[in-house]
Amino acid sequence: MIKETQRAVSKNRSSSSLLSTTKYDNNIKKGAITMTLKPYAKSASKSSSISNNNDAGAAGGRRSRRKRSSKRQMTYVRNGFGGMESIPEESHTIPSNSKRLKRFVPALVFVTTTLAMIVSSQVWEDHFTLSSSNPRRSSLSRLRGGGSRALSRALLTPESVDQYPFSNFLNVDEPPPKHSKKGVGTGFYWQIPRSGGTTLKHIMGTCLGKVQAARTSADYCDIHSDTLSTCQTKFGEYVNADPSDHGGIQRADHLNLIPSGLSDVIVSSRILHASTLFDEEHKGRLFTIFRDPIERAVSTFYYLRNAEWERNYRPEFKSMSLLEYAALPDTSSNWMVRWLTGKNADPDLTKDDLEFCKELLRRKFLVLLTDEMSSSIQRLLHYMDWADIPKNKFDETKQCLKESIHKETGLNQAKHPTPEKGSAEYEALRRINHLDLELYEYAQELFVEQWSVLYKGEGTQLNELFLEDLTIEENQDQDQPQEKEQ
Repeated sequence: MIKETQRAVSKNRSSSSLLSTTKYDNNIKKGAITMTLKPYAKSASKSSSISNNNDAGAAGGRRSRRKRSSKRQMTYVRNGFGGMESIPEESHTIPSNSKRLKRFVPALVFVTTTLAMIVSSQVWEDHFTLSSSNPRRSSLSRLRGGGSRALSRALLTPESVDQYPFSNFLNVDEPPPKHSKKGVGTGFYWQIPRSGGTTLKHIMGTCLGKVQAARTSADYCDIHSDTLSTCQTKFGEYVNADPSDHGGIQRADHLNLIPSGLSDVIVSSRILHASTLFDEEHKGRLFTIFRDPIERAVSTFYYLRNAEWERNYRPEFKSMSLLEYAALPDTSSNWMVRWLTGKNADPDLTKDDLEFCKELLRRKFLVLLTDEMSSSIQRLLHYMDWADIPKNKFDETKQCLKESIHKETGLNQAKHPTPEKGSAEYEALRRINHLDLELYEYAQELFVEQWSVLYKGEGTQLNELFLEDLTIEENQDQDQPQEKEQ
């Protein structure tokens, strides 16, 4: 055995012309002895190392510091029989299990993140993409520009009103079918910021006793439950579903909020996304309340500078002028047109976008105005068939409505100056809201036209008696400045 070993060593020494300078570690007691070989003549100036497993860290450090050759290096390992076996340099030192795991951590994180993104994308796609046998799939594909583009980049035309998801809502002049299922005719209040939203929700919840699903639900109800239920708040009764954000809409859809019939009205600004809660068998009714876009922009500026309770509270507005606020890149511009078309982040809006919004209002929306609050509430009661007030609650409900409409104080109200037409502040706000201004003017026209459509003699007497005193009081107080709220 000793002679065989000596012959092997002698044989290996005879091939020393292929070896670089070799250093032997006298402290080697066990483990495989390794020698690094490099191509002859091309790397003769480079030295190789011989190390055992205990010296792997030092050897690795030396290798990382020296310039690596573009050629693949080979390492020869002395086996237990005195021979030499070639292995790639990557296997030069066999790492421990912990070091092996460390090598796979980045790859594992990458794979996990990618899978999570794919699943999340698929969940979002499932909100819109249906089975090939469903006719809504083809209409959605046309709406989204072939299905591969995002909904927010879709080309919307007036004809798109007949397509999904807008087909999930009844037309303004279309009554709900008789003996309809639960959820058919459920109201959808598209909430425009600083446009009477708090007052309208108070009227629906406190005065009329209607069950709502809104952002308020997240503050009072268990929105993490696996089942739907209602909870009592100081603003009325709410369902434990929050349709104001993406996650809340997904959960409400999963729990079949609309078919459950628990909610009388859905409140959300995300009309395109939240419209998927409805379907052809459970169509909803759209309504919203409009306010002059310039007044709304001014109100937003003064409100956010003081509203510490809001999640988008902006204290830096306190040191800014209205003109500086209008020049900020993140100041809301043409908010209504952007949210109706889904082009929230698109810098370019066109007249085609405006025409689509006009047609959508004309066909699907009951139009209410903050400047005509009493008349608007009267129309809403008739439109949603909410005017059947019990006699024992008639006076109480009437008083509640009067106080809500004429309320002049509260957390969501503020006294502030409004710029005059032609002023620098007014023109600056007009430039970034010119499409919204045109849409608002069209909404005012619809407000007049819809009177003849909605009132055909049915229930008119009850509604007029219900709000008769309010109209008289409003005419008497016209000369007194009033905050039109939100």
